[in-house]
Amino acid sequence: MSVEQLMSSGNDASHLIDIEKTKAGKRFVTDPRYVVANAYINQGKELIMKLFGLSDHGKMTTALVDDLESRLAPTQRQSLSINYAGILLGVSLHTVVNILRDNEFNAKNFVDEHNVAAMGYSKLNLNGDAMQIIPSEQWKKIINYASQDPTFGIFFNEGFTALPQTISDFLLKSGRLTLINKALLPPYRLQVQDLIAKRSAEKKQTKSKGDPPDKLILP
Repeated sequence: MSVEQLMSSGNDASHLIDIEKTKAGKRFVTDPRYVVANAYINQGKELIMKLFGLSDHGKMTTALVDDLESRLAPTQRQSLSINYAGILLGVSLHTVVNILRDNEFNAKNFVDEHNVAAMGYSKLNLNGDAMQIIPSEQWKKIINYASQDPTFGIFFNEGFTALPQTISDFLLKSGRLTLINKALLPPYRLQVQDLIAKRSAEKKQTKSKGDPPDKLILP
């Protein structure tokens, strides 16, 4: 698959749970935003592997990327841009979920997750502390925006300034922010909303049976 196929696969995202659960194993996170974000990361990485002929743990130098990318057809370069944008979307959303859970920004995890998925196509270096406490005013903004949009897509537009600077600066420098907003966010939001609705229905059934339901971070 690819990010384009994921975007056009429809609003029903139930199949993503089984796919991501198989890939993640014991590390599987049930939060709908995390599940869909992970799908965008994995599909983006698979497309990079396919275009550049890499194995799962392959990595490219900048010179090799430039050489290989110059040989791609225009349609392949366009697909590469979209799939890399999917990686950026997914890694950023993973980080937002983690920030809301931990009340701190693990900058090293953000950098490492991006670099593993991008496989050398793009590289992010860690500047500053690996673990960063979120200032109280910024934390209030993050909570406010997250409560407005349970998909967390808001952090790529109205809530962009609430993101840690490491994330916002890199998204701007990547040149993919407009592409994310115009092409990727609409299907992503519909897919997350589908999983949230299904989780809510499951919670009601579980509650009626007297069992403690799973709990989402938000909403």
